[in-house]
Amino acid sequence: MELYSLRDFLEQIQDLDWHEIITAANAKCASLERSSYGVKGAIKKRESGSIDLAEKIKGLLFWLQNGIKPVGLTESEFQMLRSICIKLIEKKQLRREALNIFN
Repeated sequence: MELYSLRDFLEQIQDLDWHEIITAANAKCASLERSSYGVKGAIKKRESGSIDLAEKIKGLLFWLQNGIKPVGLTESEFQMLRSICIKLIEKKQLRREALNIFN
């Protein structure tokens, strides 16, 4: 498990409902940003990838709220969101067409 891994974060939230994912992602993003500036160890956290992860989580939020592929995620990072999409479709919280963006 990496300290600032998008994959690890997605595994933690994959079974949540849509609104719970939004809440958890916003909280994680705020926590990462808050701990990355103006506190002891902030520089080391930034160097380790805290801000990069926060930006990737913002990409997740953008996709969930707009249904559009975010610019800030690589193709492989974006494809990691597919499993969350499938679970939300199974819960009837997204339409099946939401998967089209991953093709």
